[in-house]
Amino acid sequence: MTKQLEKILIIRPGALGDTLMLLPGICALKPRHRIWVAGRRPGIEFLVPYVEQCFDMDQGQWHALFLGPPRGEVLPPQEVELVVCFMGDRDGSIYQNLRHFYPQARIFVFPSSPRDEDRIHVAQHVARCLRSAGLALQPEAVLTIARKKPLLDDPHHQFRNYMVLHPGSGSKKKNYSEAFWSRLINMIRQLQVGSTMRPLILLGPAEAEIGLGLASKARSWGFQVAVSPSSADLLKIMRKARVFIGHDSGITHLAAMAGANTMAMFKASDPIAWRPLGPKVTVIEGIKNEDVLMEQVVDWLERFVGA
Repeated sequence: MTKQLEKILIIRPGALGDTLMLLPGICALKPRHRIWVAGRRPGIEFLVPYVEQCFDMDQGQWHALFLGPPRGEVLPPQEVELVVCFMGDRDGSIYQNLRHFYPQARIFVFPSSPRDEDRIHVAQHVARCLRSAGLALQPEAVLTIARKKPLLDDPHHQFRNYMVLHPGSGSKKKNYSEAFWSRLINMIRQLQVGSTMRPLILLGPAEAEIGLGLASKARSWGFQVAVSPSSADLLKIMRKARVFIGHDSGITHLAAMAGANTMAMFKASDPIAWRPLGPKVTVIEGIKNEDVLMEQVVDWLERFVGA
């Protein structure tokens, strides 16, 4: 008799990068388990091919998880046997609510990120927590695979001709200046002579303050500009990207997992915890002088332009 696959609900509300940190562990568990994920958009859309279903916690009755004693709400899916939740829960109220909503399931609540003193990658932390919940996986192996294999690549689409620049992130302290990005666009315009790559500036809501000026300049120099593309279109762009340059952001994580040659610039965050996962990732860390940064980025770009 074939053993029935265990049914698991993973709860991790967070931004795009936080959600993508689930993917290495999910890929390791998928052959032996049925998995549901509750999280937020943008992010959960990219997990859909790897799980039974994703639930948007900004819709439905998921708010009941954060309130007082439940009052008749029902959370999906009801048939799960294990719930692994990644959230802060100092008073234990989320754990107690989960026990109410899933009385038949084993319940585990873990912090969303590792402690500073742990000095490990967030995806490794997630995998360690899943193992602590009784699931059979090796956190170090999970991380190694994610660094060697682009988990979101499309093996049927091999032609990559985009050079994508993403000048923002969800935090201003992570970002280099608009002047830096303007200079970089100009440098790329000069480097692009004879190149077959198509330069593209990717802008989202977080780049509203600097986006208009950069977009106007980029368009005048023949760059394509994509403003807040849908999740499906965003993934298509990343799968066509030969080169991607960005800050520590969810978009940069997406580019690396989609297989682009990714330059991730860490200005104020920790690459030990948040280094993008993929086989073609280069990290620049902690450079304050933007002239020095420009030299390093351009040196890296010259490997690909005209090649």
